[in-house]
Amino acid sequence: MARQPFVLCVVAIGALIIGACSSSQSATPPPASSTTTSTSVADARPVVGIDGNGPKVVALPSTLSLPEIVHARYSGSGNFVVKSRSANGTDTGILAVANGQYDGTFPVGFVDARGAPTTALDIEASGPWHLDIAPAALAPRLNAGVSGSGDAVLAYDGPRARFRVRHAAKMPFVLRTFGATDLRFARVGESIDTPVDIPAGPLFVAVTSPGIWSITADKG
Repeated sequence: MARQPFVLCVVAIGALIIGACSSSQSATPPPASSTTTSTSVADARPVVGIDGNGPKVVALPSTLSLPEIVHARYSGSGNFVVKSRSANGTDTGILAVANGQYDGTFPVGFVDARGAPTTALDIEASGPWHLDIAPAALAPRLNAGVSGSGDAVLAYDGPRARFRVRHAAKMPFVLRTFGATDLRFARVGESIDTPVDIPAGPLFVAVTSPGIWSITADKG
């Protein structure tokens, strides 16, 4: 089935950053307050928090619209898997996965099947979990560089630029951009210290990794 990316754009209103979608507007990610990003969005508003325990299908909040970011925390000992689900009840993709505890942020609705947007999250778990669902506009800004641990979503509004990606743990690492030009950079089973060219923004950068990583402007 053909897949179609959502048009991504954001609008700042007062002290809040909210998401909007329009083919005639350009995206302006929210300003950064630090060079270090956190995977949490729980301290921002508007955010919808949902608690659960064990397997459950969670409908996306009607007060928010795609694309969205979700910060999830899971404290169980079994597997934790979050899948996107369309209105017809079909699981359309895996958004997050962990063997045991999880604490990270992942994108929802950035790329969906044509005519079948994500309407719910299908959660597989054997213990307690918490979700904070927020507009994609609340993603921390990449700017000159960030560091983090676990899955994360960042916003970037600069020109095409070279960044240095570091990932010390010998675990899978995937960096993917969502915008006018998409990029997918992946490494498995090796430490990373390499330059990566990030396309011109506005776009979003999704990092999928269970380890500690950093993305900084490459001055070399």
